[in-house]
Amino acid sequence: MTTRAEHWHERAQHSRVLAELMSDEHARAAMLWVADAYEEMAEDAETRDRRADPLRNISPATAPVLSD
Repeated sequence: MTTRAEHWHERAQHSRVLAELMSDEHARAAMLWVADAYEEMAEDAETRDRRADPLRNISPATAPVLSD
């Protein structure tokens, strides 16, 4: 299953590929702007996911130690 962040990262990558194929400088710049916007959306999704499930991003090495 693809996460929301992965979805937006994939859209950004696809937009960059399309931009490379464009010969018109203005169209290429616009497509790269779209790619940057998708990356921002991916970062926002990652932030929301971390806030929704704070324990999801804790590894055993960084988990807090609980004492008795």
